[in-house]
Amino acid sequence: MSEPYDAIFYDATHRGSAGDVEFYAALCDGAQSVLELGCGSGRVLSAVVPSGATGVGVDLHEGLLALARARTPTLGTDAAPALSYRRGDMRTLALGRRFDRVLIPYSGLFCLADAAELLACLDTAAAHLAPGGLLALDAYAADGFHHLASQEDMGKLDEWAELDAVEIDGAAFTVHERSRWDREAQTIEAHYRYVGPGGRVYEAALPQRYVLAEELMLASMRAGLEPSALWGGFDQRPFDPEASEHMVFVATHASPAGG
Repeated sequence: MSEPYDAIFYDATHRGSAGDVEFYAALCDGAQSVLELGCGSGRVLSAVVPSGATGVGVDLHEGLLALARARTPTLGTDAAPALSYRRGDMRTLALGRRFDRVLIPYSGLFCLADAAELLACLDTAAAHLAPGGLLALDAYAADGFHHLASQEDMGKLDEWAELDAVEIDGAAFTVHERSRWDREAQTIEAHYRYVGPGGRVYEAALPQRYVLAEELMLASMRAGLEPSALWGGFDQRPFDPEASEHMVFVATHASPAGG
């Protein structure tokens, strides 16, 4: 993600989805190199790169990258994973090397503004994927409400609702959320309000463009990837466009290894 959402507040609230780390760790088992696009504070990358392998995390948010570097343990053995984090754009990144796994966890695709940026990101992923490697990503499933919900059903999204309680720098905050939905543009503009001790208030916006399952499948093929799995959760249940809460996607190169 990009600035200006304060990294400490973002990281305290957006903590991932149940089962995501375990899923990516299993997927990365045996890999010698892992690239994460939109790595944020390193929550996923720091937990899934196998011992002795290398991991590179890329994000646009300097504050989140600082958190990622701070949470990376200093390990003195050759068997430990070698992790590094750098500022970069998932639409235009060109590292000049390929990886056994390319990951885009936790709705990272939703930070992309339109279909062209989605394709650019998947082109980037394909360009950094080694022959025989895997691209894996997850996102909240949007097909159900996009196709079935009426605008009237979503009308209360402009009202603040209490979302969570978090601790930031030793202080307790309640987190409130409201959103605005635009079906035609496939956008949800989420706003967050943090209310802390003494009436302290912090607010941030998180604009998102959600990706539909068919759109993802077609864009991945245009990028030279071959979809191998589309699940409705990290437990690999079948994807149901009307009922699934998550969309978990895995792809390989469409061309043969070495092609």
